[in-house]
Amino acid sequence: MNENTNIIEFAMDGNVCYLKTSPSCTHIVAPDLTAFVENLCNNHSCLDIRFLLTQTEYMDSTIMGTLLSLYQQCQESEGATFKLINPSKKAMGHLTTMGLHIVLEIEENVEIPDNLEFGIIDGSMISTISREAFVLKAHEKLSDINDENKKQFKLLIDSLTADIKRKEKS
Repeated sequence: MNENTNIIEFAMDGNVCYLKTSPSCTHIVAPDLTAFVENLCNNHSCLDIRFLLTQTEYMDSTIMGTLLSLYQQCQESEGATFKLINPSKKAMGHLTTMGLHIVLEIEENVEIPDNLEFGIIDGSMISTISREAFVLKAHEKLSDINDENKKQFKLLIDSLTADIKRKEKS
């Protein structure tokens, strides 16, 4: 795996898609990850998405909101599942802090095939307003989990909402 930060890689094994990230996974890859998973779900009738967090040391709140959003989309989609697999202690700590360990499907000690060939998910250029809207959606999802998150992200959500509205008027 490439040691650069903010890289998401994928490998297909039948109807199972394995995703893995560099040690640092942040808002920079969230839109590309979402587009990739949505495309997979639209093109496969039965799909098991497994996000490997073994090497993940840091996740920001946007990527955690994105994981929640993808999990919910897969639950609503017929035949798709989304699981977090083998989280590192630090990754599990981030998930627990946000209350995601209660909401998301997380499995530990899962055997991963040795013969997987991973490729990098291509990045896309999205506008600043789209990125801000994406970050807003991720934090709104996290705020829905519990009152602590709602308090923690209120200022950010209010600021992003106002900034997006201001830019839309310009």
